[in-house]
This record gives sequence, structure tokens and C-alpha cells, in this order.
Amino acid sequence: MDPSQVEVLHTQNALHKLTVSDLREFIRLKAIQAPSNAKKVELIASVSEFLASEESIETLAQESNTVAVAEEEVPAKDTRTASKNRAGSQVDDTEGSVAAVGRKSRKRGAGAAKDREASGVVLAGEDAQDAVSPQRRSTRSRKDSLSRPAEEPPALSKANEVGEENGRPKRARRQSTGSPETAKKPPPLKRKPKTGVLSLTQAQSTVEVTEVQSDVVDGALVEKKRTKKTTVARGFGLKGDVGKVEISQSEESWSHLVHKKAEPDWIAYNPGLMRPPPPKGPFKKVVGWNVAGLRAVLKLERRWFDEIAEKERPDVICLQETKIQEKDIASVEEGLLPGYHKFWATSSAKLGYSGVALFSKEEPLSVRYGLGIPSLDAEGRLITAEFADFFVVSAYVPNSGDGLKRLEERTQVWDPALAQHLKGLEASKPVVLTGDLNVAHQEIDICNPDGNKRSAGFTVEERESFERLIMANGFVDTFRRQHPKAVGYTYWGYRFNSRASNRGWRLDYFVVSEKLAPLVHDSYTLPNVLGSDHCPVGLIVKT
Repeated sequence: MDPSQVEVLHTQNALHKLTVSDLREFIRLKAIQAPSNAKKVELIASVSEFLASEESIETLAQESNTVAVAEEEVPAKDTRTASKNRAGSQVDDTEGSVAAVGRKSRKRGAGAAKDREASGVVLAGEDAQDAVSPQRRSTRSRKDSLSRPAEEPPALSKANEVGEENGRPKRARRQSTGSPETAKKPPPLKRKPKTGVLSLTQAQSTVEVTEVQSDVVDGALVEKKRTKKTTVARGFGLKGDVGKVEISQSEESWSHLVHKKAEPDWIAYNPGLMRPPPPKGPFKKVVGWNVAGLRAVLKLERRWFDEIAEKERPDVICLQETKIQEKDIASVEEGLLPGYHKFWATSSAKLGYSGVALFSKEEPLSVRYGLGIPSLDAEGRLITAEFADFFVVSAYVPNSGDGLKRLEERTQVWDPALAQHLKGLEASKPVVLTGDLNVAHQEIDICNPDGNKRSAGFTVEERESFERLIMANGFVDTFRRQHPKAVGYTYWGYRFNSRASNRGWRLDYFVVSEKLAPLVHDSYTLPNVLGSDHCPVGLIVKT
């Protein structure tokens, strides 16, 4: 016998294919200790222990002078799982017959079948009519658990052996050990409907990320570029109904690029990889966040609010959609960020609606509220704080609403008034505007641009108004200037599990005066911060 064949018998569990007579004959020839009335599983355990002993494979091959060949041939397609033996040889295909170990003579027919029945084990490939009764199967299973070696797997039928199919591992099915009447059928597979399910395909790419940092040296603008390579997940292709996505959620779902019209050079914004270290000189840090109800965040998600204050340590915090009423300010302020000066703009037109706030470590030189438009100012949408180096404006721009019922008011009243307000401030010193500006400026700023052309926040009217009145008036979108090809969403709707699949919008901004742009060290998002359907955004400005 070829040494590798003996090893294959052991490693591939082929001992189960032998009859009780074969096993007893081998045990007798090799003087293996085994009970005289042992069942087949016990005999197999004894032979397995012997084959795993220190006795060499070569010695076994020399002493196995008489080898009987099984009558049944194993189809090649069912035995293509290769395994390495201890002697180092590779078994590529165990096609053909399986050798029985150490038997001088072989009995076939009714005698062999009787031995199999007495052993209480159904061999792989046996017909269902030879299966043992449920009572004997129960007894056998108890003995099997006691006598089977820990490393020996249970026998699998030839058709169910674990292999590979189409490049994926085949699922091994449990072997039936009962009659057709008593055998328990596996539950039917629950298949997900093909319609209405979003399919995602991802590719890993190594890209070069170029960070541009600007500084003013001796009155001249100096730009420093730093290029580094990083591996990012990109190239997600979306198919099907985006309203019914079913994918597993990861802790960093935002690090995967998900976009229906992604360009080849777009990447997902990852603050863990793309934020520069803090500047060496003095700077101010401003953080903005639409909390979608401050009292709810403080009650249910307080840890996220405290984490921003502890880890980011911002000089100024701007909040939007606080939904705080005037009568509740005192109770909310109690124990909240001690050491900060706090300013609130609340809604008197509709209670528990809108509202913005501004917290600052340094007391502002001046604070003003609103735009001078009574109908909009009554909703508490804007606070302006003046500091020594620049103004900080916390704004919650009106949403055009369902059916775009406020679209005209938004583009014809609010936007022009905001642009005029910013230009007036800029006449004395630079301006930093932050908040939920309720517009995805470009297609890169929204996951599904084609499907949202008439959705509030991505209409042509809103985008053109934002471009004409804000961007074209000498203001800079700091995140887009620093990361021109990065997809970094800041809002994910609660419906359809959008955050888990990173199908979002970039609605939260830091917009600054052009003269202040060279001093911007970093403009970033914090997508890992939960607690709201928006994530915080941050800005670091050298002073």
C-alpha cells in the first residue's frame, strides 16, 4: 500500500467506509487493544488512535500485505477536496476505489450488510432502507459522543462533503440517520425577494491623498502640499431600489464610498486618515452640530455631546435645531459645559421648533440675533458672535419642506438676506459661517443626485441660489477646497437605515471669507459621533 493512501484513509475519515469485519481483522493483526463487543464507532476510534501514534506510515504499508478493494467507486467530482498528509505528499484527487486496511479476506453481500446494521452506523452513501431505528440511533449517538476522538469529524455523505463550488465553500448538510418517514427535513431556506433590494459591490483601492495647507508668511500666501497613499473602500455600485437597502452595518460605514454617480477619483472621507495634526502655533477651533433636539441628546445621548467637548475641546460650539423654548433655557444650562458663555435664539413662532445656540470659552465682543426679517427671526434661526479675529455665525437655514412649499421663501427671501448680512459683517472683519445650510451644493454632496432633483435641499433653485449669493460673493466652502474629491456626508435620514449604508447628504458646512481661507488648517466632519441624524463638523483656523 502506498503510504499516502493509509494517511488519506485517516485524514479523510474513510475508515467509516470499512465494514466491522475489516476493522476487527486489522485490530487483530496489529494487536490493538479494543473491547471484543465494541461497536463500529469504538473500533474506528481505536484504529484512529493507532494511526495517529508514533508508528511510521512506512511500517504500516509494509505490514499491510493483503489489501482488499472496495467494490464501489467514488466519483471524482465528489472527492476533489485535497489534503496534505504527514509525510508531506499532496493528494490531488482521491478518485477511484478506497482501500480497506489489513484484511486477508473480504466478505461481501448479506454478511457485510449485517455487520453494518449491527454496528449502529450508516455508512456514507448507504440507502435509507439500511438506516438504524430511532431508538438505536439515540443509543449510538450517546456512545458516539463518548468514544469518538475530539479531532475526528462526523461522517458526511459523498454528495455533502465540504468542498468548493464556484469559488465559494459548499455548505455541508447533516447526514440523515433515520428512515424516510422519521428523518427530519431541514427548514426551507428563506430567500430575500430580488425586487426592491439594493446591491452593493465594493473594491479596495490604494489612492494618493493630497492635503493642501495654506499659510501667510511675510504677507505672502504660501501653500504646502503633502501627499500620502492610503487604502480606501471605493467603487460601490448601487443597483435596485435605494429605499430598501439590506446590508450589514459596520462601525465605520461612513468610511465606504457609496454614491450612485461616483467618479473614478472620488474617495470616501475618513477623518482617521485625512485629518492633519494640530498646528504648532495658536489657533481657534469651532464645532457645529445640528442636534435635532438638544434636550433629547442630553437625556439619551449625553455621552456624544460630552465626548465632543472633551476630545475636540472647541473654543466655540454652534448648535442648530435645538428645539429649546425660552422658559427651558435655565434648566438646560444647569451643569452644561461649565466655563462656556452661552447664547440662545429660540422660536416664538412655533414652540419646540428650530432654534440655534452658540457657546464660547471666550466672551464675544458682541452678539446679535436674526437677520432683521421678523417672520424668519421669530423662528430663532441665526446668532452672530463677534471675536477679535473674525465673526462666527451659527445658522439653521429653512428647509423648503414637503412639496417645496417654502422654496420661494427660502431662495427669494432668506438667501438674499443672509448674503447681505455676511457681506455687511465682512466689511469690518472676516466671517465664519457654520450650520445646517440645508443644501447639497454639488452632485458629490449627495448619494443619489438623479433621484433627488426635486427634493428639498437639492433642487436647481436652491443650489443656484447658494452658488450665486454665497459662493460667488467671495466665500469659500472650506471642506470642498481642502478635499475636492472626498465624499463626506453629514446627514443620514432615519428611514431606510441610511446611516448604516452611508447613503447621505452633505448639508452642514463651514463657509469662510476668502481672505480667511489661507488660515484654515483643517475642515473636517465627525461621522462617528451619533445622537442625531446629522454629525458634527469642525474647523481649525490659525490665529
